[in-house]
Amino acid sequence: QPQSHEPGHVPQNLGEMELLSQVTGPAALAEIGKLHGKGIEMADGYIAEYGHGRSRVTVWVGMAGSEVAASGLLKQMIDRIAEGNPAFRNLRAMEIGGQTVYTVEGSGGEHFFYAIKDKVVWLTVQGTEATTVIKNALKTF
Repeated sequence: QPQSHEPGHVPQNLGEMELLSQVTGPAALAEIGKLHGKGIEMADGYIAEYGHGRSRVTVWVGMAGSEVAASGLLKQMIDRIAEGNPAFRNLRAMEIGGQTVYTVEGSGGEHFFYAIKDKVVWLTVQGTEATTVIKNALKTF
């Protein structure tokens, strides 16, 4: 099926990494909903896995519908992790390219998340240098 350039469009590349798999529509929203827990509403979203050599990055993108909603969603995520989410620990913030990016430790790689425009983006990075991936992600999503 042809790639759409609508809001839910999944980019084909993340820097030098290529798109390996994607989940879109209701299936993606269901997966993203599981991560966030109850009471989180999203207009749209997708999950994409990118790879190059042994490097892998999984990206969850949730379209919140507005910048205000995306900021609210990000705050809920931060609060839930800070309250003591057993899956994630050591929450901290950093500045990359003028954007505040949050990072947590957990299983499956290094985890980073941020809100940009009307979206919340979560990256799980494995086998590669994370700063470059995040800089590319900020330009891509």
